[in-house]
Amino acid sequence: MREYRRYLQLYPREVLDFSNSRHYAWYNMACICAKLNRKQEALTYLERAFLEDYTDFAWLELDRDLDNIRKLPAYRELVQRYKSRLIPGEAPGK
Repeated sequence: MREYRRYLQLYPREVLDFSNSRHYAWYNMACICAKLNRKQEALTYLERAFLEDYTDFAWLELDRDLDNIRKLPAYRELVQRYKSRLIPGEAPGK
């Protein structure tokens, strides 16, 4: 977690231009928190990953690191909100 936070401090989004890899740092922090049963913190970091253009929804549903939060209503709502912004016609609940 410390190294991901350091990376995010050293490389603001504006510096990375089109090759933004910050979303991976946020995503990995979400995974770490989910594994540590820090569910709300995991959801917060996952949302930050989405805000920084994380879009690998297929992997999101397979990643075992997120098993601890995947069944939470807040997780499903969060994923659906960002998924529907990227996939036209994606209805809530899919």
